[in-house]
Amino acid sequence: YVTAATDKMMATAAGALIELEDVQLLDVLEILEALYVKAAALACVHASEEELSTILQTLDALEREDGADKLGVSLRKFLGLVADASHNVLVATLCKFLNDLLMRVAQNEIGGVTANWPRIAGRLGEDRRDLMNALLARDVEGAMAAAAAYHRHTRSLVKDAMDAYQGPPGDGLRDAFKRLRQTES
Repeated sequence: YVTAATDKMMATAAGALIELEDVQLLDVLEILEALYVKAAALACVHASEEELSTILQTLDALEREDGADKLGVSLRKFLGLVADASHNVLVATLCKFLNDLLMRVAQNEIGGVTANWPRIAGRLGEDRRDLMNALLARDVEGAMAAAAAYHRHTRSLVKDAMDAYQGPPGDGLRDAFKRLRQTES
């Protein structure tokens, strides 16, 4: 119950900021980079062998996914497990909330998960594997560098997809947050 209440409070606070300010998709990706650099460093120190094994199994499964929906679920799970392995509730909660929000807004902002996730996620496979290898080696500096590289690469690919998208404009983070909040109610 405490974790659920904490998650909801964090989502409410972050959602208020998103609704009041002009927060953009690329802004969220920049914050995720900073959060995951910290999460990766902490995971190197605090993750159990069992947690690292679960993250590795999830990454292996992610690399075998071929459908956009399953890919999105597996990617969210992988990133959530890395965040949880930090053993820092604040970092993990923020990472998971922002990832969920990002997945929802990406469906509209860059033409939909079906059109873009396989291409974007596929090009990030080596970056995820570098992060996993650094976590397994408990290489703090390497994990921080790999997490930063992964998120910079993600931001670049998402920006390219947004620039190339010719469809109607998406409804942005505010509306994605409202939809997220409605599904939680």
